[in-house]
Amino acid sequence: MEIKFIPFRNSKDGQLLKPIPALRNLPDWYKAKSPFTDGKSQKAFPNRTKNITVKWCNPFGDALGSGYFILLENDVQVTPSPDSPEFVWFRGGDEFISTHSKEQISPDLIPDGYSDQPFKFINFWGIQTPPGYSALFTHPMNRTELPFLTLSGVVDTDEYNQPVNFPFVIREDFEGIIEAGTPIAQVVPFRRDNWKATFEEFSPQKVETIHSRFHRKITRPYKLGYWKRKEYK
Repeated sequence: MEIKFIPFRNSKDGQLLKPIPALRNLPDWYKAKSPFTDGKSQKAFPNRTKNITVKWCNPFGDALGSGYFILLENDVQVTPSPDSPEFVWFRGGDEFISTHSKEQISPDLIPDGYSDQPFKFINFWGIQTPPGYSALFTHPMNRTELPFLTLSGVVDTDEYNQPVNFPFVIREDFEGIIEAGTPIAQVVPFRRDNWKATFEEFSPQKVETIHSRFHRKITRPYKLGYWKRKEYK
């Protein structure tokens, strides 16, 4: 399948930072993390626990590397202020970051420790997906080290190809520079389907069958028995 990124701005220097596969921007802490809690090798225990970390958790890694990142176009300096954080940048003009009205969102959306003044990253890329495919726009998944929180949304990008801007809130204690190239939103395309939930009766035999398949392997049973590789280029 193909996802198209459509530039809506021709910058003065003739370039914009292109969206990239999320797998190409894994956080430093994740790359440095040992797969094992003792930093040595895998060990299994009688209670079916292991000494592995999130580095060997495929679902966690798949979330980090799914889809594409929209990148911060240039450095942004953030200075805390009693009323509202102040931003300074040298490219992008007044449109680069805008203020979001507080009345447009609910205070329940703002976690503790974040400024109650919402802002908006202005995005310069439109997106086009094949017919029947939409896109999830969300905060870079599992990237809690970032000093801001991007709010999530789903857009039917097979029809709507204009740039989607990203409302966000920022940590009230953050002071410093958010560097150009920082991922500000993760874009994950998905096919739209109609779903209906069904609920089975409890079956000990079925539960045992499911458990038995998983516990056949000690080393990385999910990766070796269930996991499928995902590609985003």
